[in-house]
Amino acid sequence: MSARHSFALVVALGGSLSLSAAEPVVSEVKDFGGAPAIWINGKPSTGAMHWNRGMTEADVAAFRDAGVHLYSFMGAPPIPDPSGAPTTYENNFPQLTELSEEFLDKTLSMIERTDPAAKVLLRLRLTTPDWWRKAHEGECVKAYSIPDAKYVVRPWASPASELWRAEMEKAIRRVIRHVEKKWSHLVFGYHPGLCACAENAIDWSTAVVDYSEAMKRSFGKPLPDPEIFLSRNHNDTKRMLDPKVKAQAAAIDFERHLSRTMSDAVCFISRIVKDELKVHGRTKVCGAFYGYYCLPANGTSSLNAAHQDFKRVLDCPDVDFIAAPIDYGARQLGGTSIAQTLPGSIALHGKFYYGEEDTRYHTAQGIWSCVSGSVAESDPILRRNFLTAYSQGGIVWWMDLFAGGWYSKDRDFTVSSVGACREFADRHLSDRRSVAEIALFVSERSIDYDRVAPLLSYTELVGRELSEVASVGAPYDVFLLEDLPLLAESGRLKQYRLAMLMNASAPENGLREAVRKHLCKDGRTVVYCGVPGFVKDGKCGAQYSSEFTGIKLALSNSRDSGIVEAFPGGRRISYGTVRKSDPSLTLNDSAAEPLGWYVEGSLRNTPGRTLGAAVASKRFENHRAIVSLINFLPSDLLREFAVEAGVHIYSAHGDQVLAGPGWFAVAAKMPGKHTLVSRDGKRYEAVMKRGEVKIFER
Repeated sequence: MSARHSFALVVALGGSLSLSAAEPVVSEVKDFGGAPAIWINGKPSTGAMHWNRGMTEADVAAFRDAGVHLYSFMGAPPIPDPSGAPTTYENNFPQLTELSEEFLDKTLSMIERTDPAAKVLLRLRLTTPDWWRKAHEGECVKAYSIPDAKYVVRPWASPASELWRAEMEKAIRRVIRHVEKKWSHLVFGYHPGLCACAENAIDWSTAVVDYSEAMKRSFGKPLPDPEIFLSRNHNDTKRMLDPKVKAQAAAIDFERHLSRTMSDAVCFISRIVKDELKVHGRTKVCGAFYGYYCLPANGTSSLNAAHQDFKRVLDCPDVDFIAAPIDYGARQLGGTSIAQTLPGSIALHGKFYYGEEDTRYHTAQGIWSCVSGSVAESDPILRRNFLTAYSQGGIVWWMDLFAGGWYSKDRDFTVSSVGACREFADRHLSDRRSVAEIALFVSERSIDYDRVAPLLSYTELVGRELSEVASVGAPYDVFLLEDLPLLAESGRLKQYRLAMLMNASAPENGLREAVRKHLCKDGRTVVYCGVPGFVKDGKCGAQYSSEFTGIKLALSNSRDSGIVEAFPGGRRISYGTVRKSDPSLTLNDSAAEPLGWYVEGSLRNTPGRTLGAAVASKRFENHRAIVSLINFLPSDLLREFAVEAGVHIYSAHGDQVLAGPGWFAVAAKMPGKHTLVSRDGKRYEAVMKRGEVKIFER
């Protein structure tokens, strides 16, 4: 074994090889280098890992030779049919395997034999067997399919089902009992998950959920008509539920209950894992998929996933790490890598962040969503995705989703590209502090007020906006707005020169005060998007937005489009949406400076009432407030605001910038000549291709 691989082996194992093979792994998450890290056997690890649905010797060997020694695979804990018939599963990904004792022994033995330095994270897919679903159909998720306008029973249990929880508990305990008896020296943790894709999401389809008998019992009152959430008429442009309308208030309560039920289920299964480990005297990590906030624009995921109770999961002592895929929308060469979850809040709560990196590279030709055709295209995408997670305090697991040999087919690519990322992680492990000066905030309670009209405001305010922020030319951190008091208590707020409230349409009263107390100070620029603060104490109105932002705003009754024109750097840009969106606000403050105007502004420009502006700025004694009254701001305007706020811009070319102490990286969007500037003022000139990644280290 080379010296290079010996060093990587020590780091991956936590820096120690002194334990004998018979001794149980001890793993936990605690701080190292200014960020949470996974510690294995008393030493910090980068956490870099390979995940494979059908792990083979060739897969393990490829990552072993790249210096990555952590592995993960998945299966369903057996829940036998009482009749003795074989257990089957409907509508699951191919190659769903039961975690039988025979399968566990065979797979874990192969991994250890192929890579003696290996440690394994075992993923438990808590999938409902067909026999159980048929016997207890009322306990399974019942979705209202939007395209079909009818109810459909899904092939997985509702998170509200007490019957299913009892089955899960028995199954989880059986698997852990066997693993800890025979493989405790190899397995460093567990990753359980239920419902759709085992990602702790009630449903991923275009639907409204959950109308099961189990959820009805749990909610304890009549369930809302799913049509309340929908717009069937093109004239119905209302994007928010109105809490003053009784039926809509019930729908808001139902949305909150769905997320509370799912967060409770996540905490429940994590508690089972930790309780069973305690029975065996073990200390090991347990993690969960949750907190997906960057979701596809043309879907209903933010309504039916039930991921909007993230703070409760982050507060759960039995959850050590949070996992979420890298956003699927722009993984192509020259695209943008964005976390689907909120890494800032994950780190703030002392949890570790895993970015699931299941990109289909050149070895996955013919597979849905393959993004590259050669190593030359794959390598910069892989490095960009890795650096995105690493710069936000986490790491990726490189995932072969369909067990297609995506990494073992081109072993040289894996050893070279994955190995380079692993070496970079090793070098910078001791200093992982955030260097971001831009803080983004997502309000999970505000999402409960969203309708599908026909496009969710939330997916524009967050998902679309994140791609714009990522093109400003500076790193950013993203948090729950509900975590603002904790962030202030941590003492970290002073590092952020620009703060952006992406979707704070209905912040709870304590958070309204927290924004004034903690954000609106220190000369910071605070950007409010959409209809900020529009809901207060169960009432809606422009006056509440005016109070929240400090800028006087008025309701606009115009049916015109939401296209805006602005002039950053003295040139005109236009952006927005042709669809009317209600509620819609416009500037009504003579003391504020208009910065962008509605293009179709005739009916928004009533003399003496409003200036017809969609973007405006107002300076106060201790801060600057900016409102953007449509659902996103383009990167050109954001960059201008960031520069004025004192944010360091590494690249002004629309590139994605990733950075940490002593390094920064640029993933080029613009082809051609680039001028790049490090934090210490050093200038670099580079000619870059679209999608090319360059890393600059001191």
